[in-house]
Amino acid sequence: MKLHNYLSMTIALIFLITTAFKCDVPESKNAHNLPADIVEKIRLDFSDLEQRNFVEQELIKLFKRRLNVGSDQLSRSILFLAKGDIDKFKELLDFDDPRDVLMEAEKQNGNPGHFFKEPFNF
Repeated sequence: MKLHNYLSMTIALIFLITTAFKCDVPESKNAHNLPADIVEKIRLDFSDLEQRNFVEQELIKLFKRRLNVGSDQLSRSILFLAKGDIDKFKELLDFDDPRDVLMEAEKQNGNPGHFFKEPFNF
């Protein structure tokens, strides 16, 4: 009986230790929790460091919001529509319904049904 309790406690302890040291950032994302393709798109489209940092911070905020679309999809759509223009980027952040942004990006991209689910292909 004591051996059984000891083993149960040992297993529980091992589980707690391995869970405590587990990294929450998936491999496909960077330290800011943005997908790698989005980080690369920001780097390519916004050469000014200050603008690049602003865009990254705003998209990080976007990923923390509860939306009726995927944060990665919306981020890709916004970046696609902004085309490196910081003023357009800011304008696109001021949306009423994020689905409208996705649909506009789909329309301009000429790839209906894609909805920017796939990473940017460089």
